[in-house]
Amino acid sequence: MAVELTSIEPLRAIIETQPLGIFSDIDGTLAPIVSNPDHAAISPRAKDLLERLIERGVKVALVSGREIEKAREIAAMDGAAYAGNHGLHLWLDGRVETTESVHPYVKQARDVRVRIGDMRYPGVSVEDKGPVLAFHYRNAADQAGAREAILLAIQKAEGAEAF
Repeated sequence: MAVELTSIEPLRAIIETQPLGIFSDIDGTLAPIVSNPDHAAISPRAKDLLERLIERGVKVALVSGREIEKAREIAAMDGAAYAGNHGLHLWLDGRVETTESVHPYVKQARDVRVRIGDMRYPGVSVEDKGPVLAFHYRNAADQAGAREAILLAIQKAEGAEAF
């Protein structure tokens, strides 16, 4: 049974705790999902509100499946912390932090990308994000077929060389 929040009072103790922190995803939360990921943008109002919170001492962390540089470009908030590639890379205090255990996956992902070659399925694109490959198929007319084509390409790449 859902309970409707009719007053801020039950949350006041949490809100008044310092330092307060807010974590938010970028794509699909602060920036609407768009057909071309390069056109994603946070609304000026959301950006303004988050920047005002940062000015008041609230810790703001923005999480994205994108590379850290792209996440920072979309949000463009200097006082925020960022987690890119689903947390594999962190932007904290003006510098990127990446755990050493991620580095071997960069070569492995590039090798898989080479073995997969071009995805020639309409509406499918492959994005090389360092240790991660992202297969985008939101623009495919036949999303089920696109997903099958992606899985087949990955299976073929895996068969080319054991991981």
